[in-house]
Amino acid sequence: GYAQALRDGVVEPGPESERVLATIGREAERMANLIAQLLDLSRLESGQWRFDPRPVDAAALVERAMERFRPAAQVKGVVLAACAAAGIVIAGDEGRLLQVASNLLDNALRHTPAGGLVSLAVEPAGDRVRLTVYDTGVGIPADRLPSI
Repeated sequence: GYAQALRDGVVEPGPESERVLATIGREAERMANLIAQLLDLSRLESGQWRFDPRPVDAAALVERAMERFRPAAQVKGVVLAACAAAGIVIAGDEGRLLQVASNLLDNALRHTPAGGLVSLAVEPAGDRVRLTVYDTGVGIPADRLPSI
């Protein structure tokens, strides 16, 4: 719709057209991500997906995930906090790890009211690494916890 408005001259060049172009860009990126996720799901279901773990710097991963949500958090009035000790390396697929952290942050941000806090932490847990997302939202109703 935005692209058609620009093409038809409904939106005049200027600040409004910049906003429209930014919206088109964000929506195109969102659609590309959805398509990539559907392709991944198809590969996973068909047994064609391969896991090739590589070293991933946990602190850099956390920073990338937080960077995605800072603008939305600021608009909503939610504080974002991150904690990841330097030197923690995760063997995994960086894109998938970023996707998991982003999904958790997105959910936490959606359910946290203005003035709240969302934090993401990565810490060693024995021979593993624990990623924890904490928020000051309403929480999950007790009757839904068994299905999570």
